[in-house]
Amino acid sequence: MRIKVTLALVLANIALFASIFFFDSGRIAKDQAQATRNRVFGPEAANLDTLSITSQGATLKLTRNGETWSLHDPLEWPANTFAVSRILNELQFLEHDTQFTVKEIERNGRSLADYGLAEPRLTLAFTSSATPEPVTVEIGQDTAVGNRLYLLVVNTGRIHVVGRSLADSLALSLSTLRSDTVFTIPVFEVRSATFQAGTGARVRLRRDQNRWRLEAPIIARAAKTEAELVINDLNSLRVAGFLDNDDPEAARYREELTHPVFRLTLEGNNRRETLLVGPAMATNADGVARHIAQLEGREQLFAIDLQAGLRETLAGAQTALRDKHILDFDPVHVTAINLSSPAQPGLGELTLQRLDNGTWQILRRDGDGGPRTQAADPALVDNLLKRLALLKAVEFTSDAPADAEIENFGLKLPQRSVTLTLDPASSPSPASSLSLDLALPGGGNPAVYARVTGETFVYRVSPEILDNTPLSARVFRERLLRNLPAGTSITSLALKSADGTQTIYDRTLAENETWDQALVSEPLERRKALTTLIAQLRELRADSIIQENFPDTVTVNGQNRPWAWRLDDTVIEAGGEGETEPHSLFIAERGGGGTQLIGSPRLNLVFNAPQPLIDSLWTLLYGPRDPGAPTDPENKPEATATTPTP
Repeated sequence: MRIKVTLALVLANIALFASIFFFDSGRIAKDQAQATRNRVFGPEAANLDTLSITSQGATLKLTRNGETWSLHDPLEWPANTFAVSRILNELQFLEHDTQFTVKEIERNGRSLADYGLAEPRLTLAFTSSATPEPVTVEIGQDTAVGNRLYLLVVNTGRIHVVGRSLADSLALSLSTLRSDTVFTIPVFEVRSATFQAGTGARVRLRRDQNRWRLEAPIIARAAKTEAELVINDLNSLRVAGFLDNDDPEAARYREELTHPVFRLTLEGNNRRETLLVGPAMATNADGVARHIAQLEGREQLFAIDLQAGLRETLAGAQTALRDKHILDFDPVHVTAINLSSPAQPGLGELTLQRLDNGTWQILRRDGDGGPRTQAADPALVDNLLKRLALLKAVEFTSDAPADAEIENFGLKLPQRSVTLTLDPASSPSPASSLSLDLALPGGGNPAVYARVTGETFVYRVSPEILDNTPLSARVFRERLLRNLPAGTSITSLALKSADGTQTIYDRTLAENETWDQALVSEPLERRKALTTLIAQLRELRADSIIQENFPDTVTVNGQNRPWAWRLDDTVIEAGGEGETEPHSLFIAERGGGGTQLIGSPRLNLVFNAPQPLIDSLWTLLYGPRDPGAPTDPENKPEATATTPTP
């Protein structure tokens, strides 16, 4: 039954769509044919090659070159794309309300003058690939009613009554028809750019896929953002006004443009545009200067406004558009970092290696035995790589220094040598490694100079880069010192003085007892501190590693002191199969601020505690002795008057 219903519905839909197709297709074809019959022009109005507009004795001529239109007369200049497109659309889709021939009006005793066509107010002529001979159109007066006008197609001798839209699109002044843009090559199409200020060196940039490179006067990386911004600024230039060729100052301006202030060239896909910029004529309070300019190969002079920032960039293009980054690499492609000091070989050598699982390890060569490895903190290594990737030149000191200059910069024996090993399988760079030398010149000069191996350039960089590339392994050592797995329990906790004479807290959990139950009787602040302390012991972290051995005494505020406190805890592994040996931490007296030194004999190091651990220890060790915030003397209650005792 359902199959019969489904088939019936399918047949009904087929019948419905067939009726729509056969009946509506005929109506649509009829409407299209009617619209075509009402069109004034046919194929001759498509793909126009030239346009000529004459009004009041003045003629504007436009020609098409590819997809662009240009004014040919009375001046050579790109045409306004939107204005020309409007004219083309009006011609192609122009429809008449009615039409009649010139012979018909003559038989009725009328003439072209009756329609304003004896002396038309506008004359349009155009050619296209379909009509090599020009099609001439004359526009006459308005009709008596209906906001229409008379249009004569001279070639056919027919007068059409049409709307005013075509006449409105043709009634444009020269200033409206010409484009106000200077450069027509968009940023995405620009393949190279050349900038020259006065008689200085020409600075040439070339796009290399998604990057930009300086090709002259030196070969170096260009700053992608800065290069595209300056090209975008040049594309944004607008004509502030055209200079009449009969202007008495025109000859002087042309002479000045033989030695332009700026010569700016953009090259795109098989086209090139060069702008010659003359001296500034005036500068306003905002630093915007007006210049007379000319496009190379064109006679027309015009005025443009240049912002102060753009002028400065163009004047110093070799420096302003150069990539200030010293090293060109992606941190994700680095597999090893080697740090050494040729100037101080006694400091040893430090290598950070990325393992196959993505973690990092420290490889140390101190000269006191074979290499040793330690886990490195990935966040600290990533921070080092980020600082190296972001390292920028403060100054481009020398592009081709002599040997004597290299020695004066301290680069013969650099203070630091940094070598990055790159993964050849994933890195887009053809180099397998990058080496950077950082040097101090000495002689009271605090500057730090940098040079990349294989390049001649010497840069001045920020001195803090030496602090960011230490040779101390403890700086990069893993900060997570202890991380108890799930199911492992801390069963005892004891906080006492280091000599054992004073007990702050000492508790061992009973069987099946939890710390929440054990701490329920403690005062609120003390309970919070102990809860935080236990959490910190489960995942023990160092804020920074201070010393890679555990001493009997520790330096606090410049004084060598014995350890003040001892913190012991015992854990039971998952399943409760056995009790591990106690873990002990020694605590120094508080150093003030965010400093609390803690020593671990088992890990053989001294570290500074993170802030949550500092706060919990403060509450337990010093809270009972804390007098609280000082009282404001002005808010003290007045003393009660008493009689002095004799």
